[in-house]
Amino acid sequence: MWTLSDASGFSPHTDSPTFAGTPFSQGTVYDVAANPGLGSLLNVRQNLQILADSINANAQDADGQPVWNASLQGYRLVLRPLFGDKNSDATATLVSDGAYDLGADAQFFDPTPSTANVLSYSLGTTGSGDFQGPGMNGTPGGIPSSQDYQAAFNGIDRDVDIFNLLILPRAAGQSDPQREALWGLASNFCLNRRAFLLVDPRSTWETVNDVDSEITQLRNGVVKDHAAIYWPRVQIPNIGGGLRTIDPSGSMAGVMARTDSNRGVWKAPAGLEADLRGVRALEHSMSDPENGIINPEAVNAIRSFPTGIVSWGARTMDGSNDNANADYRYVPVRRIALFIEESLFRGLKFAVFEPNDEPLWAQIRLAAGAFMNNLFRQGAFQGQKARDAYFVKVDSETTTQNDINLGIVNVVVGFAPLRPAEFVIITLQQMAGQVQT
Repeated sequence: MWTLSDASGFSPHTDSPTFAGTPFSQGTVYDVAANPGLGSLLNVRQNLQILADSINANAQDADGQPVWNASLQGYRLVLRPLFGDKNSDATATLVSDGAYDLGADAQFFDPTPSTANVLSYSLGTTGSGDFQGPGMNGTPGGIPSSQDYQAAFNGIDRDVDIFNLLILPRAAGQSDPQREALWGLASNFCLNRRAFLLVDPRSTWETVNDVDSEITQLRNGVVKDHAAIYWPRVQIPNIGGGLRTIDPSGSMAGVMARTDSNRGVWKAPAGLEADLRGVRALEHSMSDPENGIINPEAVNAIRSFPTGIVSWGARTMDGSNDNANADYRYVPVRRIALFIEESLFRGLKFAVFEPNDEPLWAQIRLAAGAFMNNLFRQGAFQGQKARDAYFVKVDSETTTQNDINLGIVNVVVGFAPLRPAEFVIITLQQMAGQVQT
C-alpha cells in the first residue's frame, strides 16, 4: 500500500490519496547464478510504471484536475506537483507500509529547501519560489538617434552584400521631425549602395492641402531621385481587435518586391495589380481631383477602389512637374538604371587586372551587350530593334591613354527606358443627325 500526501499550505490535498500498487517483488523473479539470493531488476521498471499509472489516474482534486504527474526516468519514479504557483520545495511524502515497508527510503522529496535542480520558473511577473523573486519590467530604450542609424548603415556595409530597397520603420514614440532628420542620411546611404529609399509621410497630414503645402519641406536634404513617398498612411488589423494605423513604406516595399518578381524592375509598382496585401483601410481617402493635386508634386497616392487598395502613383521625389530634370521622374526608370549599374558592376569584375587594351574592351562589349540584349528581349526597353533600345560603348574614345595610365576602363551604356502611362486620354466624337445601327 502506498500513500501520497502533502501537508504544505498550497496543496489541494485535504485527504491523503491512497494507491494500491503491486509490490516490487511480486512477479517473475529471475535468479542470478552468481548469487542465487539476489533478485533480478527486470520487473522493477514494470512495477514502477504500474505505480506511476495509478498515481496519474487517481491524483486529482475535487474538480477532477490532476495535481501530480508521475513518470519514469530509468529506474527512478519522478513525481511533479501540478498545483499552486511554486516550482520547488514541495513537502510531499510517499509512505509505504505492510510487508514491503521501505521506511525512510520511501521519502522521495527532500524536506529541506533546495536552490538547485529546479524544473521550471513560474510564469508571470512574480514568483513565489525560494530563489525566484519578483520580475522587473524591461525598458524599450530610448528613441534611436542619427548616430544609431549611421552605426546600423555601417553594419550593413560590412555584413550585407546587396540590397535594393530601404525602409525605416517608425520606432515607438518617434516623432515626425525626428524621422525627417533621417531621410537625408538614409537617401545618401542608398545613393552609395545603388538602392532606393521609401520615405514615409508626416502623420499630421490629413488633407491633400496639407500634403501640397508641406511636401517641399520634406524634400529638403533628400537625394530625391533615389527616393519616393506615398500617402496616405494605411490601416492593418490590430492583435487586440480593430485596426491600427501604420506608415505605408513597408506595404509598398512588398508591392515593389512582388512587381519585380512577376513583371520586372522596369514595371511601375502601381496600378490595379499593385494591391497592398494585408491592408484593410486607409487613414484618409481621396478623390480623383485630389489625386491630381498631389501627383504633380511627386507624392504617390494610395487609393481605395472596388478592386482593392492599390498604389496609384509611380514618381520619385525628383519627379515634380516643376523639375526640369525628367530623366528620373519615374520610379521604374530610376530603379532599372540602378539595377543595370549594379549588375554590370558585378558582372564585369573579370576585367579587373586584365591588360587594358582592345581585346579586353571587346570582351566587355560582348558581356555587357549580352546582358542588355537579354533585358531588351524581356521588354525592358523602348524600341523595336536592339540598336534603338540600347548601346554599349567601350573603345579608345571612352578610355583614353590617360585613363589607361590610371588603370581605368570606362564603359558607357545607354538605354531607352519605358515610362509609365499616368493618363489615358480618350477622345469621343458624337455624329450629329445620324442614327447608329
